[in-house]
Amino acid sequence: MSPLLSIIIPAFNVEQFIEQAICSAQNQTLKDIEIIVVDDNSTDGTRTVIEALTITDSRIRIIANTQLNAGQCGARNAGLWAATGFYTGFLDGDDYWHPKKAASHIAFMEQHPEVDLTFSRWSVIDETGRETGRVTDAPRKRTLNLEDLLVENVVGGASNVICRTAARVTAGDFDLTLKAAVDLDLWLRIARLRNGNISFINEVLTFYRLREGQITKDWKRMADNWDIIFDRLRAEMPDRILPIENEAKAKHLRYRSYLAYEAGEFPAARQQLVAAFKRGGLSLLADRRTWITAAAVLATILPEHFHKAIADAARTVRTWVSHRNSVIGTGKAE
Repeated sequence: MSPLLSIIIPAFNVEQFIEQAICSAQNQTLKDIEIIVVDDNSTDGTRTVIEALTITDSRIRIIANTQLNAGQCGARNAGLWAATGFYTGFLDGDDYWHPKKAASHIAFMEQHPEVDLTFSRWSVIDETGRETGRVTDAPRKRTLNLEDLLVENVVGGASNVICRTAARVTAGDFDLTLKAAVDLDLWLRIARLRNGNISFINEVLTFYRLREGQITKDWKRMADNWDIIFDRLRAEMPDRILPIENEAKAKHLRYRSYLAYEAGEFPAARQQLVAAFKRGGLSLLADRRTWITAAAVLATILPEHFHKAIADAARTVRTWVSHRNSVIGTGKAE
């Protein structure tokens, strides 16, 4: 008999993190699950850690990613082809889930058959696993359509999503021709299936680890691939995409500015911020994230000690507001 949920965990050289990821799947309050761990040709002790965990839990299956040079998304696809659950959840090998994540997401979709994909808030942890205090805000709308998601990817990365397997199968696999923004591409294809089928769970249920070498830190690659995705959609459905083009591009340019700033590429960060205002105009100022990003980015023209003080203040404000919104949204501090 098929399980209710398949949890797909791609793993490449995450020896120090993979046990926490798998254990967070094992410890879900929802027990009717299978855990598919895809070893993406790891060269460290990742495989040994996984095998040790399978001894005591028959719900864990290990498969190998046979698609050479296909990367993490090739590993996810290998997991998708092996999955048998009615729902599918994604969990990267260096992240972890809150124990009630699966139950919360699936209970919501059981009550809302019109919803195909759900996502929650997430908390950012550092490489050692400590929470940084950075928690994502709640989106302005609980139910989203394709246009909402293209204007701003509030869903986030793969570890944050649980979806209906049937909808994912109809939408297709992860696109291996893309080198970044691959998660967003799949979420958008699911959003195209029917209007208003993406929904938000207002709890902090995912823990996302920041560490060196992540693709999300490569802002140029992210920018190039977002442009590819946007151009595809504009060509295929111009009546829906053209009305939101300026807003979507302006907000993504602002995001590129932030990523370039975090990468220490200050001239590029300022250039992207100016481009964002050229696209979006003063309407961007209605979003507090613009003020926070602009304060940090524009401060880079000042002497280093002034710049650092302003950047630290901006990060403190961002963290405080995110945490406050989390407490208001859930009725408790996570």
